Amino acid sequence: MIKQKLSPEQAATAAETVYSLESGHSSIKESFRDVKLANHFRLDNKAVNLNASTGAFNFKTETGFGLMAMGKGKKFEGHALLACRGTSSLKDWLTDFNISMHRSTSGQNVHAGFNRTFQGFRREVKQFIQINRPSVVHCVGHSLGGALANLCADEIVRNQSSPQVALYTFGAPRVGDSRFANRLTLNQKIGTENIHRVYHSSDPVSMIPLWPFMHAPLNTGECYVEKTMGINPFQHMMGNYLKSVGHLNKQKDWGRLRRNHPGWDSHCIEWATSTKASMFGGLNLYNLTMLSKAIQVVVNKVVTAGVTVGAGFVLKGGVTILDQLSFCLHQSSMQSAESKGFVKGIMRRILEMCHVSYPRDASITKTFIRFVLRTLMLAIAAPVRMALNMSE
Repeated sequence: MIKQKLSPEQAATAAETVYSLESGHSSIKESFRDVKLANHFRLDNKAVNLNASTGAFNFKTETGFGLMAMGKGKKFEGHALLACRGTSSLKDWLTDFNISMHRSTSGQNVHAGFNRTFQGFRREVKQFIQINRPSVVHCVGHSLGGALANLCADEIVRNQSSPQVALYTFGAPRVGDSRFANRLTLNQKIGTENIHRVYHSSDPVSMIPLWPFMHAPLNTGECYVEKTMGINPFQHMMGNYLKSVGHLNKQKDWGRLRRNHPGWDSHCIEWATSTKASMFGGLNLYNLTMLSKAIQVVVNKVVTAGVTVGAGFVLKGGVTILDQLSFCLHQSSMQSAESKGFVKGIMRRILEMCHVSYPRDASITKTFIRFVLRTLMLAIAAPVRMALNMSE
């Protein structure tokens, strides 16, 4: 257990202020001149800028993508701060199932786009740790910066001699599969008690990507902030997270923010098989949570039946997640009448979320499944893009 952590306000301030480093608009010292964090970390010429390439399409290197700085004073002496900012140039990777997964440096399956960007500054992170040898590293990030903070945490705790890590994210998307999320959740150098994932119930970015991606900590200990049940791109802005943290947390610790996810997990089968309209209509946290859980049920059944799926299938021959998911759903639909009805229910729920009528004569083919999944991604792409554009 890390005794001295960043307070919610300190973590949120770091996540917001690091945006001012984008494209070298200002130095670290200038950005944090009037921020109280400068009383606890050496946010001056001794801090290190993290630079990264953010595009698979333009290969442009951006400066000021993040920072690392050593602590000072009684509270944070020997600690280090690592803060990453988000960037809208990765928005395409968040709104498309036509993505693949890479192996992270620890051997786990993670989002290829996020990992490609992280590799751009991984060497700088390793060098900073080797030179300064901090006892604790506080990894912070908002939005896509939160995804990169997850990958930084995974990199830092690769061996027994590594420092401990506290991870703080705001409105972050899912980064890797269940094994990646489980590694962060159970790793002795991090653990559930040191992962603080703050998200608004209406923030669309925190709801994606869908299967097989999962959040850490796994199934517990989230910092869930109730807003509206529907999607509101405005709630993704870091300024709104800063307000939420200040409003809900007058005690200056994580106690009032930390609570378990709403208890919906056991409802996914009923959600998929019921002919009644969903209790919450449209695209929202409830329906997308039910969808992810229902898909996991399908995948587990396919694996139990001995069909080759999983990490190897994702990574083999450039097969995309859309390909794998279509394959799994189609394979499941052919196992039994019950399975076919379950998959059909999932397809119907997806179209219901997108306000599209289910075709009466539709057959559960790979083509139809891909059409339905594409419809979902097109529906969610608009609010996600809007949310990321607001955060620039």
